[in-house]
Amino acid sequence: RNTMPRESLQSQAQREALAHRLYPFAPEVSGVELEQLVLLHSFEELLNRVQPERAGQWCLLERCYREFIPKDLVGQTLQAAARDGAFLATAHIPRYDALIVSMHFRSPG
Repeated sequence: RNTMPRESLQSQAQREALAHRLYPFAPEVSGVELEQLVLLHSFEELLNRVQPERAGQWCLLERCYREFIPKDLVGQTLQAAARDGAFLATAHIPRYDALIVSMHFRSPG
C-alpha cells in the first residue's frame, strides 16, 4: 500500500453500495461487465494523464488488456518491463481500493 492511502477511504460495504448505484442505468449489461467497463475507463483516464498528446485516443475495449501473473512473479515481471524501457504509471481507484498499474511505451499521437 506504499502509493495508496494508509486506510481505505471507504469500507467494503460502502464500495459495494457504490457499485450497485450504476447498475440501474445499464440494465442490459451484467454487473461484472459493467465493473470491467469502469475499470477500463480508469485505465484510459490514467493513460490520458500520462500521455496527454494522445488524450481521447485510447480505446481499450478493442484490446487484450489483461495478463494474469502469479504473485511470486510480479516483481520480476515489472522489473523486466522496466528494463525494456517501459514507463510506469499508477493510480489509486477508491471504488475498488485498488492500485492500477500501467507499464506502457510512448507512441506518437
